[in-house]
Parts: sequence; structure tokens; C-alpha cells
Amino acid sequence: MIVDFIREHADDQPADGLRWGVEPICAVLTEHGVKIAPSTYYEWKDKLPSKRDERDQVLLEHIRRVHQENFGVYGPRKVWLTLNREGIPVARCTIERLMRADGLAGLCVAR
Repeated sequence: MIVDFIREHADDQPADGLRWGVEPICAVLTEHGVKIAPSTYYEWKDKLPSKRDERDQVLLEHIRRVHQENFGVYGPRKVWLTLNREGIPVARCTIERLMRADGLAGLCVAR
């Protein structure tokens, strides 16, 4: 795809020292018959998942696994402790946010 080409080459700085931006790349492509506006590239780029979204997806798989392995009784605190013990560094508030968004909760025992 053209937008992939632009993403790969935007802000590259080859040995001659020139740095190409999105707008100049789009202008050159348009001159050569491949019409694309910079706004098209930026619209496509905004739809890509962010680094946080990608990490959240990986963490959510681990959270679901730990929650399921423990019969659905582990809350955010115990999931957080288990993941950190397994070598997966994550903040407790992140676990709380992801569990809440996914509808996962620990077992509440009334005393």
C-alpha cells in the first residue's frame, strides 16, 4: 500500500542528510501519477492502534488466563501480584482498568 511506503520512508535520514516528510513524499508520488494527499496518510495513521492499545491487548490475555486459572476468584490485587511474580511488570491500576473494561471481577466475600 502507498500509506505503508510513506510510513516507512517518512522522517528517514539517509547519508546525504536530507530528511523527507509526509508532504514532500506525497508531492513526489503525485508528480509520478500516484495521487495521495497527506491528509489521507494522517487519517490512516490515526486509525492504527497505539502502543498502549497493543500492550493492553497482550496484558488482557494474561489477565484472563490468570483469572481463569484461579476459578474467577482473583481480583485485581492478586492478578497484579501473580503477573509481577511471573515476570510481567505491570501497574496495579492498569490491571484494575483492564479488568473493569473486560467485566472481570474477583470474588467478594461478606464477613
